[in-house]
Amino acid sequence: MTFYSKVYNALQAKGLYNVLAHSVLEWMAFKGVCFQTWKGHDEHVTCLLEFKNGNLASASKTIKIWKDGACLQTLIGHTDWVNSLIEVRNGNLASASWDKSIKIWKDGVCLQTLKGHNDCVRSVIELKNGNLASASSDETIKIWKNGTCIQTLKGHSDWMNSLIELNNGNLASASHDGIIKIWN
Repeated sequence: MTFYSKVYNALQAKGLYNVLAHSVLEWMAFKGVCFQTWKGHDEHVTCLLEFKNGNLASASKTIKIWKDGACLQTLIGHTDWVNSLIEVRNGNLASASWDKSIKIWKDGVCLQTLKGHNDCVRSVIELKNGNLASASSDETIKIWKNGTCIQTLKGHSDWMNSLIELNNGNLASASHDGIIKIWN
């Protein structure tokens, strides 16, 4: 029996579970105690996303959608590891992969595949204007509007790990070349 199970059983036996459970779980999380394990991927999990509705997405070569520890859906479409997951404003899911693509998903169906990078896509973000931006091992950043690449930014001498949009609307990229670049 796990520590969590023992605490749960003791609280429930005393009729205190509903009153104290939230505090106990917070304490347990604070103390670093794992109280849930979700299994479903056959290979290592590469990234996670929490949706606005509280569901969770996890990725390996497939994407799984979870609610309260139960796998609701498995999204199949990428042919290699998924590196990045985001929920875009309209509630769709965007995923970036080692297969050099970005996929847009709605209700478990792939609506669109964005292709244009020559190597692994490591990061995808949604910009304030609704466009997507992606960073790749091909040393480029691509800006996407309605599924079409409208701009390619070049300047790093090695693959990129991360991409963010700054408060002022500029982009910041982090690369294996040891450099952070700011783009307007």
